[in-house]
Amino acid sequence: MRGVEVYREKLEYRCGFPVEVFAHKYTKEEWKYAKGHCQLGKYMKQICPAGASFFRSTKFKKIYAAHLYEYVIQHAE
Repeated sequence: MRGVEVYREKLEYRCGFPVEVFAHKYTKEEWKYAKGHCQLGKYMKQICPAGASFFRSTKFKKIYAAHLYEYVIQHAE
């Protein structure tokens, strides 16, 4: 499942805005920092607090985080 699909299926209804807005909340450098410091879920939760339980889930950490990261890093400003 690609990052855009993960977001649309799991988060868009919770966050209330499209995936493009989500990706643009941070710069590429900020997203890289978040991933490099194992804080990707924390950064994503700051953007979308309603998705907190999803970002804490094992599935997010093991599967979805990589897909979402791939999308946001490509579409960040």
